[in-house]
Amino acid sequence: MRRPASKGEARALSDLGWEFQNGEGNGNGGSAQEASGAPSLNALGQYLKDLSFENPNAPRSLGPQEKAPNIAIQVNVNAKQLAPTDFEVAITLDAKAGEGADVLFKLDVEYAGVFRLTTSPKSRFTRSS
Repeated sequence: MRRPASKGEARALSDLGWEFQNGEGNGNGGSAQEASGAPSLNALGQYLKDLSFENPNAPRSLGPQEKAPNIAIQVNVNAKQLAPTDFEVAITLDAKAGEGADVLFKLDVEYAGVFRLTTSPKSRFTRSS
């Protein structure tokens, strides 16, 4: 059973550079919206694409430290169209603690999902510039 896209999902798509135009649904679900051709967003699968954890100076790095380590965290979200209605959306997390040769740890994670976005002839999503 298809579930219409919620306003939050439409906002998330907008954040990825997609614009919803001439929408009809309010995201509350129900057969009346499905009959009206409201857009729907379905998760087809979720998976871990990459996972890496490095602790190059263990066990020395596990002991007390003279000062707090520098910690850097970077988060990225990317979307790639796989088919006319299917999209892979991946979130990447990179974290590092320490400086130079004194790295305490390094973490890289990429988690993704494949989503199907369907619309009616009366509504459409377009890629914004």
